[in-house]
Amino acid sequence: MYGTDLIVFFGSNPANDQPVMTKYLHEAKKLGTGANAKETYKLAYKAYSVYLSEFPDGKHAYDVRYAFGELLYKIKRYDEAYKQYMAVVKIDNKGKHSR
Repeated sequence: MYGTDLIVFFGSNPANDQPVMTKYLHEAKKLGTGANAKETYKLAYKAYSVYLSEFPDGKHAYDVRYAFGELLYKIKRYDEAYKQYMAVVKIDNKGKHSR
């Protein structure tokens, strides 16, 4: 079994160690609206979902859940976003994303 760091950074740019799921999210935001943005949001959704299904309590779960919540909110999946935000607070109610 691979560690969480390998999964989080797999396929990322070693120069800035940006996770591939974060790249999808940033790219979708740059694209704005339209078919390309929708497809890119779908890729980001899948990447976050896979990470969290494999490592629900992994060492990056706090930040990943917050970012996933932001993605879900952006694509108007408010109930799912709420669940991710609440999971973030449960992990660390005094953390940077819990304020």
